[in-house]
Amino acid sequence: MIKQGFLPPPVTPRLPGITEFFSSPPAGEAESQEETAGPVDPNERLWTEVLGQLYHQMTRATFDTLLKTTQLAARDGLRFTVATKTPFAVEWLENRLASLIKRAIAAVTGEASEQIELNFIVT
Repeated sequence: MIKQGFLPPPVTPRLPGITEFFSSPPAGEAESQEETAGPVDPNERLWTEVLGQLYHQMTRATFDTLLKTTQLAARDGLRFTVATKTPFAVEWLENRLASLIKRAIAAVTGEASEQIELNFIVT
């Protein structure tokens, strides 16, 4: 029974994988996780941080539909190639979300967003 006037705490949206990525492991488990997980790809780490930025800048439906399954396929300096699953997603990312993605990359890398070049591919 809920007490009158009592409201449950707000629910924070959670993106599987992102929260765990940013949280530190419990004490004593750091060495064992590093041994079993192997080296972390710098592109994967960077893209995870970028997705963490973008998650809070759009609706969940937009994020889940267009960005959740993307990967940073390649990086050459300030040229980023982002892989997605469908031509529809490529079109949306190029035409509607590219500037937002550039700003998120800039926030993570410390580079100017105007210098960042994005390419989208279907995999």
